[in-house]
Amino acid sequence: MDHLNWGYIQLGLVALVFGGLQVWWIGSVFWKRDRARPMSEGAFRKTLERIWKKGQGRHRGAIVAPLQIHQ
Repeated sequence: MDHLNWGYIQLGLVALVFGGLQVWWIGSVFWKRDRARPMSEGAFRKTLERIWKKGQGRHRGAIVAPLQIHQ
């Protein structure tokens, strides 16, 4: 009887792992699809500013002018 129960436990663990991987995979597909959409001008500017702030910590000695967006 122990062997029968252990088989069901193993099957359940495999099913949980498989289900978790499917949830992870589907979530990553939706996340990539969301990132692929075009941004509004304001969102694009905020993204550029965030990248600029990240880059300033790495290149402390470099003199670089901030990106100017002309309308």
